[in-house]
Amino acid sequence: MQEVKRGVGRLWIGDDEKNPLAVIEYKPFKEDVYVVTSTRVRPELRGQSIAGILLDELSDLAREEGFKLKAQCSYVVKKFDVDSKYDDVNVEKQS
Repeated sequence: MQEVKRGVGRLWIGDDEKNPLAVIEYKPFKEDVYVVTSTRVRPELRGQSIAGILLDELSDLAREEGFKLKAQCSYVVKKFDVDSKYDDVNVEKQS
């Protein structure tokens, strides 16, 4: 498994940030909330839980830095719906 790297508004895997093997992208939504806009994994890496690893890393970053996440991309919407381990960073689950 390759190292997850942090860029501006993205976490990615690969040798080239401009052409990553896998990426999860996020951008500011409102104060202390980032919207997750896209998760992409190249076909040769699919089926290896790479998207889940990226979402876990982004969730850990949100916990460490004190922000919440809003799901926009279909992958994250589904994961937030079915897995309660993300409830603490899911802005939709906050009261």
